[in-house]
Amino acid sequence: MKKTILYIYFCVFSSITITNFAAINNSQTSPDAYASLDGNEEALISRMLGNPINFEINAHNETGELIVPPCYQQNRFCTIFQALHEKIDQTYARPSLSHFQSNKEFIKRNPDGSASKYISFTGGDITQWTSHLMVAKQNQEGKFSAIRTIAINTPRDVNPLIDESDLWHPCGMDICGNYLAIPLQPYKIQQLNPGIYRGDRLRVVFFDISNPENPQRIADPAHPARFYVLDLMDAAGGTITCPAIAFTRLINNRYIIACQYGYFVSRGQNIDSGFDFAGNINFTNTTGFAPKDVGEFQNLSFVTLSGQLYLIGTGTTSKLAPVILGENIANLYKLNLNVINPGQAFDIAPGNITAEFVTQISYGKECCISPDCDFSAASNITSQCSMLSMYNWVWNKNHIPCCCFGAI
Repeated sequence: MKKTILYIYFCVFSSITITNFAAINNSQTSPDAYASLDGNEEALISRMLGNPINFEINAHNETGELIVPPCYQQNRFCTIFQALHEKIDQTYARPSLSHFQSNKEFIKRNPDGSASKYISFTGGDITQWTSHLMVAKQNQEGKFSAIRTIAINTPRDVNPLIDESDLWHPCGMDICGNYLAIPLQPYKIQQLNPGIYRGDRLRVVFFDISNPENPQRIADPAHPARFYVLDLMDAAGGTITCPAIAFTRLINNRYIIACQYGYFVSRGQNIDSGFDFAGNINFTNTTGFAPKDVGEFQNLSFVTLSGQLYLIGTGTTSKLAPVILGENIANLYKLNLNVINPGQAFDIAPGNITAEFVTQISYGKECCISPDCDFSAASNITSQCSMLSMYNWVWNKNHIPCCCFGAI
């Protein structure tokens, strides 16, 4: 398979800087856009490629308490059978499916001008049918330790009005400002626990992370006893299922959420105002990894570069990953939006948009601490446009191995 590997000198890094906001198609995004950059495409690509840095997240907090649930320690042998869809004993099948699924780095600006850095990451525990959001914080020495784990989905025995018992599997999440959006899906529920299966669906849940050490799910203003959610549906009312979303906000303070199969725009300026399906995303691709062909993107991120909105998708070229590893890749696309009144207080007109292929970057597996590190789940773009990966099928109950292609 032909690889596209770009070698760009380190000096290019100096040509790209973080800005407060940038324009999209001659219009501006909100300061809440996750990554807004000045520079050219080559500078953006050089940040994505970066130099590999290995580090670990301590699964315990500073007092020694185990914060990351031990279910996420994987058994490679069991995973092979699960991935090949063999008929095996349930005692082997169930724990083999629990794994880290997504991550996102978050920088909290403190009142004194300093900054605190966090890594939020998710996992699904099929032994308890529970999806988890875990948070790690960087200390003054630059090391990360887990500080909090909370359950994401609400089972029916806790609150029958919500009943997310089947949504144990979190997908590729994204951050916009102080909001974290996490897609949840009922992966393998029908086969392993048909009693709680409610059909294939994808639900996006939202957390307020203004206090990143204590994320809070956002309540539904119309139903105070429930949480606000977005169930992804297309224009015909059909369910959309995809393993990743991208999330940002426009200058008119309306939010946009994109997945591999379409995009949604908020009705108002509040996160809980509701979203409408706006159109499909048509990818142009000339590489070995074509969306809807070889596989699906496991994580997506918006990046605004000198007035143009881009979309970055990560994944692997192997259909049998993580059993048979393929190339770890990140695809960069330029989005052509349907902009109304460019240069003014603009909006996006509904309709299909094109994601124009720019390049594909291939990442070597030998750079990671664990040989099982791959992009078939938790790899994502940071606020500095480095590539962070922590999808490892084996860890030692004490530290979670990670790899960042660029500074973290």
